[in-house]
Amino acid sequence: MKRYYYCHCPLARESLLTNTLMSRNLCYCSAGYEKQPFEVAFGKLLRAEVKKSVLWGEPVCRFAIEIPRKYVT
Repeated sequence: MKRYYYCHCPLARESLLTNTLMSRNLCYCSAGYEKQPFEVAFGKLLRAEVKKSVLWGEPVCRFAIEIPRKYVT
């Protein structure tokens, strides 16, 4: 149930409750959702990568989001 409550995606959460297999690629939708505020802030399209996912059996989800080089110190 911890994985269920950790995830914000309704499709992934339902699959966790019903033990239904979902495509691992579903998590890239969540990665896109997570990167969107950064794209607005930086004014450009960014890349996001799924590092961990509850659908992959992990206890949490983790995403890596590209930050434009000029903003990295």
